[in-house]
Amino acid sequence: MELPSPLKILMIEDEDDIRELVAQELSASGMEVLGLSNATDLLNTLDQFKPHMLLLDQSMPGMLGTDIIKKIRDTVSFSDLPVMMLTAHHSEDDKIAAIELGADDFLSKPYSPRELVVRVQALVRRSLMAKKAGQQRMEIEELVVDLKNRQVFLKDQEIKLTHTEFKLLTELLKHCGEPISRDRLREKALGNLDVNDRTIDVHVLFLRRKLGDMGDRIETVRGQGYRFTFLSSL
Repeated sequence: MELPSPLKILMIEDEDDIRELVAQELSASGMEVLGLSNATDLLNTLDQFKPHMLLLDQSMPGMLGTDIIKKIRDTVSFSDLPVMMLTAHHSEDDKIAAIELGADDFLSKPYSPRELVVRVQALVRRSLMAKKAGQQRMEIEELVVDLKNRQVFLKDQEIKLTHTEFKLLTELLKHCGEPISRDRLREKALGNLDVNDRTIDVHVLFLRRKLGDMGDRIETVRGQGYRFTFLSSL
């Protein structure tokens, strides 16, 4: 899929030298970058700049990156904005915490400029493909997925999903009743990035939690992956 030109990236990074370096790396690839040192007046900035994605540092004075993600996900107008975290934290717990609060991808420092550009492009491309999906609506009993507007409803109540969770759910529903391998889910929901099975499992775990009882319909298929069942086993 062809990406918008220019690709608009909003970056929040409190360290001036890092913010300027990342902006130069992305600008050199033809992207338009707006760099902020903090999240003050963030919603107005999002509304005026209208970025295609948010690049976010995890650790900043006053507000953690995870706090910013929560603020965005709780705002309907920007709840589906793709978010990538740049973090110096390498532990699995830190990454899981970021995913739980709505990060779609994360890149650990140090990283190569080329990897940053490719990962940004991949995340935006996945987001655009989800929005332009030909099918407009999927329904499984009381679960309704509006592909056009990227909304999910359960018993007429909207369920807020991250970009990755939404992609996982739609892929499972498209093949309802059939086992889907982790490799396929990784390709469709994470753009075939270099992530392990544990990352997929964590995303599925949080998707199940958000779907409540309906989440029990996402079954683990031993040795294969996951399957969304037609009928509840409860």
